[in-house]
Amino acid sequence: MKPDRLKKCPLPRYLLMEISRLNMDEGYHGDLVEVYSHMLETGGKIKAMVWLWSQVLRAYPSLFKHLFLRSCVMTKNNFKIVLRNIGKQKVYSFINIFGLALGMAFCILIFRWARYEISFNTVHEKLDSLYFVRTFQHYGNRVVKGNGTPPALGPALKAEYPEVLNSARLTNGQRQMVFTYGENTFRDRVQLADPEIFELFTIPFKLGKREDTFGDPYVVVINEDIARKYFGDENPIGRTLLMNNAYTLRVVGVMENIPYNSTVDFNIWIPIELTRTMNRSNYIDTWYNLAFRTYAEMRDDFSLERFNAQLKDRIRESRPETTSEPFLYPFKDVYLEL
Repeated sequence: MKPDRLKKCPLPRYLLMEISRLNMDEGYHGDLVEVYSHMLETGGKIKAMVWLWSQVLRAYPSLFKHLFLRSCVMTKNNFKIVLRNIGKQKVYSFINIFGLALGMAFCILIFRWARYEISFNTVHEKLDSLYFVRTFQHYGNRVVKGNGTPPALGPALKAEYPEVLNSARLTNGQRQMVFTYGENTFRDRVQLADPEIFELFTIPFKLGKREDTFGDPYVVVINEDIARKYFGDENPIGRTLLMNNAYTLRVVGVMENIPYNSTVDFNIWIPIELTRTMNRSNYIDTWYNLAFRTYAEMRDDFSLERFNAQLKDRIRESRPETTSEPFLYPFKDVYLEL
């Protein structure tokens, strides 16, 4: 027997040994060594390696077939053993299977819940540039963080600070209104807000144009569900709704339903300017009413720390007796951290 020169060819040697082992042929490997050594001496290393790899490639289809059939037989036998054990120990098997299924179900639910929570507000394209204006409320030695801001702060941000690209105010909470269309009456909640809300947040329109939300306080934007509820198959654009038997509002837009994973969520929008008629003329010009939420779109290169230092005394400049100090808070952190 010549020395095993296949040791210098580790990969094909290993593969051929596996073929030999699975075929239960003890002489197979030895024959390969003999032929390989002879070809190495007579034809050279390249010819011998070509021959060797051809043997590997020729043998492996049968090897795969053998492994597949063996795995099928093993799977069948293992399945029979599992069923036999379950039949012998029904209670113990039920507890184990039920526990495994319950654990897997909870893992899936926890994963889906975590993914849902993390996805909040990611629907908004300007998320990284959006900030929520909050306030520090001073009560003696106690300081409390609040979410309300005076209505005059929103326009002041855009007019006085070059770092602010845009801003929008929303009333803190939604009001329930009665709408009448033809002979039908509906009761739904509405969000009063600046029309800039549609520029800051990603709220696509299905019908109508965003431009029509500016300039006229007697307009309304509804979502798809409300449009179907009020108008059925009619095109709502240009139709009028009577609100609280006092205000005639023209439908200028139908927006897509806002996803559930958005903290800014409403079905009906009406301009915040309408509060000048519904409440009083200076209702949204004051520096003392903290019943509003304010959002701002900031430049990418601004410094949050420096800006908040400048913003700290803005309410006090217009209302010296205030105990409120505003500051910006990243909107992307609002849901998970507030």
